[in-house]
Amino acid sequence: MEKVTVFIGLNDKDSKKQEISFIEARSLLSQFIAQVVGVGTLSEAAGVYTHDNGDTVQETTIRAEFYVEKKDLEKIAEFVRFAKSILNQESVAVEVSKPAVQFV
Repeated sequence: MEKVTVFIGLNDKDSKKQEISFIEARSLLSQFIAQVVGVGTLSEAAGVYTHDNGDTVQETTIRAEFYVEKKDLEKIAEFVRFAKSILNQESVAVEVSKPAVQFV
């Protein structure tokens, strides 16, 4: 089983300001997860990001966590593409690990 953590800032890449509320973004991402991925957890975090042009911003960040089988990693890639598109992101951080996980 793979653990995938995705960090998605909410500041628009062009305006460098938050154009969509956390609640609205979480709702859109939750709907996508329910329809495509089938499992996941979303939480709010405080992030700092340096854009390609060198500008550093503080931003509200959505942390999405998934436990999926390797065969389902393409669904996470779809989620990342969707999140980048609807939230107009320059980049999204994706961390993949293989922890020992048990569902009890």
